Amino acid sequence: MDKFLKSQADNTVPYRVAVLQTALALCIGAVLLPMLGVAAASSAVLAGGISALSTWYTGRKVFNSRAKNVEQFVRNLYLAHIMKLLLVIALFCIVFSSIQVNFPVFVSTYAATITLYGWALVKTEQAARG
Repeated sequence: MDKFLKSQADNTVPYRVAVLQTALALCIGAVLLPMLGVAAASSAVLAGGISALSTWYTGRKVFNSRAKNVEQFVRNLYLAHIMKLLLVIALFCIVFSSIQVNFPVFVSTYAATITLYGWALVKTEQAARG
């Protein structure tokens, strides 16, 4: 576990996942633009942006922490995920109250980016095991 507390290589994983999430959301938005219009495309991009931002934030908080032992690392991990949840809720509220979104597209794109996040973490774990 000690190698994960200070590893710079593992620090880049959340950033790469956030970039992948952003790229997926932009692709979905580009596909939906001619089919369903601007509202659907912008809903997809906003949902992916929220997902990517929360992934980036969590990775930054977890891997840039100054945890000196496993207990501190786990505490930082839980705190980062609680803050991520609060960030997502706040951004959802801002988006839903300020612009008209295509709700099914928004939720579907968010689910797709979260699925990508899970898939990337599994692949990273498999690569770490060799």
